[in-house]
Amino acid sequence: MDENHQDKTESKLIATEDKLWLPPLSLKDQKRLAHLQKKHIPQWTGFSGKTLWDWLQLLLIPLVLTVGGFLFSNYQHNSDQQQALDQQQATILQTYIDNIQDLLLNHNLLGDSPPPKNDADKVTIQEVQELARSRTLTALKGLDPDRKVRLMQFLFEAHLIGFRDSHDKAQQPIIDLAGADLAGTNFAKFKLDGINLSCANPEAEYNYTINRTCVNLEEANFHLAVLTNANFSNDTLKGANLRFADLVRTNLSFADLSYATLTGADLSGADLSGADLRLTEINQYQLDQVLSCKGASLPEGLTCHHNQ
Repeated sequence: MDENHQDKTESKLIATEDKLWLPPLSLKDQKRLAHLQKKHIPQWTGFSGKTLWDWLQLLLIPLVLTVGGFLFSNYQHNSDQQQALDQQQATILQTYIDNIQDLLLNHNLLGDSPPPKNDADKVTIQEVQELARSRTLTALKGLDPDRKVRLMQFLFEAHLIGFRDSHDKAQQPIIDLAGADLAGTNFAKFKLDGINLSCANPEAEYNYTINRTCVNLEEANFHLAVLTNANFSNDTLKGANLRFADLVRTNLSFADLSYATLTGADLSGADLSGADLRLTEINQYQLDQVLSCKGASLPEGLTCHHNQ
């Protein structure tokens, strides 16, 4: 045997030794294998060899995409609606301010121009003021609490809802807000010295009678507000926050102050006659500082010593 033949033989033996030898399948195992091969899912279906994670991906990903798309669409819709509403209210407020400025500048809304020479002109001034009142109440109905405050601030600064003049004399409002809804508005820290939200015109057909609310200020926030010489007679201030408010000489007669908070408020010289103070946060010291509390409904344990 030459050397080449011997090398080939040794190579075959090494190759044979490297292979793993398996015993032949028994007849029973061969039948079982054949049975499994028959049940095997064909490759062309695309479902063979799928794991649980593969199935989850197939089912969950479309579901997540669908739900996510719906939520985003709903969010976008709500966002668009809110933006449209915000723009609408901004337009209402700006249009209102423009209209009132026109009445002030061109139609003598304040009535401070030279006295009219005849009765026809007098009626015209009254009509202008009635128009301003109508536009004000309409605008307030369409505004959110924040913009209501901005509208009220504009009216106050324009001297249309009462103020104190240079001689510290209270001036009557030009625009009567009887029936206005200002519930939930936030006047915290505002300076509204001399504001008059009572029923200004006792002869007007729309005026409310005594013990009927003029302006609804339920749950309004007047925390730290300056309301000296203000007039809230007959108004609803139920649940209002008047903590540490300056209410010196303020007229709160026949006002509904039930459930209101007057903690720390300065009531020196205030008129609480006929006011509803049931379940109101007020103490005896504060009550002793008022001008009058005659006929007021007081919290249990408090006594009115000023029955003027």
